[in-house]
Amino acid sequence: MSIAAVSAARRQRQRREKLEQARRKQSEEDKRKVKIWFRAFDTNQSGQLEAEQLKELLASKFPESPPSDTDISNIITFAKKEAGQSGKVIVTDPNAVGQDAAILAVAHYINYLEASKALNALMEKHDVSKSGQLEREELRQLMVEYAQDDVTVEEEDVDYILEQCDQSKSGGIRVEELLPAIASWNQIAATKEQAQKSKACILL
Repeated sequence: MSIAAVSAARRQRQRREKLEQARRKQSEEDKRKVKIWFRAFDTNQSGQLEAEQLKELLASKFPESPPSDTDISNIITFAKKEAGQSGKVIVTDPNAVGQDAAILAVAHYINYLEASKALNALMEKHDVSKSGQLEREELRQLMVEYAQDDVTVEEEDVDYILEQCDQSKSGGIRVEELLPAIASWNQIAATKEQAQKSKACILL
């Protein structure tokens, strides 16, 4: 390996180390903040945040995107599961989180908000009819965008996504149904692509 290559590799390693140090520092700072918030919103000093307390905490820190009751239920379920898998102490109340789970809950909500922004932008791009949902042809166009060049979007593919992901039975895909719709189509498209590759190998 040349001296220039060794030097470049060293610089790249140093950049990665600096980024990792910055990430760890930010993570510790985030944990410190959540611990302070936890004490402030644990108004009955129970050592846990009940659903309503967690909702008030997140609404106060993210006033532009306050969580719904459904959001809180999902966040609590996720945070308790993650805390348990990490060997953290979890509270027995199914509608509350301890301090460790609260840290995970806040991080999860931040990720959720970032994903929501991306989904809203995607919805705005493809909802050309401005109906508030992706109608059949709009959904098909989205599927075409997410498919590989050699994967064809069939009418039965659109039918399947609507059948599986239109939970509201509105005849289209709403923004809250968009993520599972994309995930389902990605799985179908990957299967179709693999089948086409296998068929090509047989022909060869």
